[in-house]
Amino acid sequence: MEAKIGKYEILSTLGEGGMARVYHVRSDVNKAEYAIKELYSKFVHVEEYRIRFLAEAETLKKLNHPNVIRIYKVVETANRLYMVMEYCDGMPLSSHIIEQSGPIPEVKANEIFSQILAAVGYFHQKDIIHRDIKPSNILIGTDMSVKIIDFGVAKAFDSKRTRVGAVLGTVTFMSPEQTKGLTIDNRTDIYSLGVTLFYMITGKPPYDLKTLSEYELMKKIINEPLPRMRDLYPFVSDHIQSIVDRATDKNMTRRFQDCRSFLDALNFREGSSETTDDLAKVTVGRDDSCNITVNDDKNSVSRFHAEITFDGIHYYLRDNSSNGTIIDNNQYVHRRCEIGPDSKIFLAGKVQLPWSKIEGCFDNSSRIPNHSSIHRNTKTEKEKSFFDLAICLLIPIIGWVRYYTWYNRHVKEAKLSGILSFIGFALYLFLTWLYYEYKPT
Repeated sequence: MEAKIGKYEILSTLGEGGMARVYHVRSDVNKAEYAIKELYSKFVHVEEYRIRFLAEAETLKKLNHPNVIRIYKVVETANRLYMVMEYCDGMPLSSHIIEQSGPIPEVKANEIFSQILAAVGYFHQKDIIHRDIKPSNILIGTDMSVKIIDFGVAKAFDSKRTRVGAVLGTVTFMSPEQTKGLTIDNRTDIYSLGVTLFYMITGKPPYDLKTLSEYELMKKIINEPLPRMRDLYPFVSDHIQSIVDRATDKNMTRRFQDCRSFLDALNFREGSSETTDDLAKVTVGRDDSCNITVNDDKNSVSRFHAEITFDGIHYYLRDNSSNGTIIDNNQYVHRRCEIGPDSKIFLAGKVQLPWSKIEGCFDNSSRIPNHSSIHRNTKTEKEKSFFDLAICLLIPIIGWVRYYTWYNRHVKEAKLSGILSFIGFALYLFLTWLYYEYKPT
């Protein structure tokens, strides 16, 4: 392996593909670490590969999102063509599943997949289709942050670069229309996202590539629904199965039409603890003059950044922006986090939200919900608890009366009666405490 590429010292090889190799490098100038993607030397002067490589660089230059890998520059010499990109300290999602996690628990998968949806939704808004969404093109950082990589076959919605009939991408994750080489739009990425979610939850791809030829695989993608997820992993919920079914519907019109609706469906679960219909809530956004506004009228803001809910005790912020919200140096993209007076909150990663604006919105008691229906230990429950306590006190009293009454004639029986009474009393108190501490609210 070479020691250097231009002014960059090669530290390791991160990966190799059909047309390029990716290195982990350190700059001789500023000592910062980067990733370099270099086109194989045999393709440097082949027009088709040059165009595709440079097109990927142009696509990345248009994108600026925390969950999309960034490009800094493209370098071309007589015999070399490479791009210098952001380095992510992590591994592909596929490697994470195979080597570390296995099937990812649904709650954790939701956190990861929400970031993926945020990134894909962002470049869809830029009229860019990735066309090769799959776990190996998604990097997972050590902090579980996500970076979408490899836009080598991406194209604009109206691009003519790919001729009709050409099939580009990874077959396992392709949509039926992409497999057929038909005209595609953002919904082909929605299909690939559905297959990726299938892989995350079950720990396996939907098809066994060891037993299927590429032709047989394409026939299955075009004509058959994906296998039932529980056939591969028995602990898949009905909720996730229904999400994957809709995302991978053969009919494009019956799929999620965009990443926002995909995310909304993913976050909705009947009886979910995150349901906020009975909580006080306000919208955080900006008005037409770009001033931060916090109020309960979502329609009064030109940019909707987040929603804050208050249950009378705790405040929660759910991000709704494409750039994410930074809370105490942690980034939240379409995720929920508890906040408080000491929280440092930055909208879109740069505009600070003062706590006074949040707290002021909930000063009016009419905004605070009736907590008798959502908190345990209400007055009625406490009264019932004291009543039960008074009743159960009769048990040891009766036991001790029996103890002193029978002591001279039935010593052993009296002692046993008293001991059993105390054990019963203690057990009753413990079970009563458990009931009121953990009963559903």
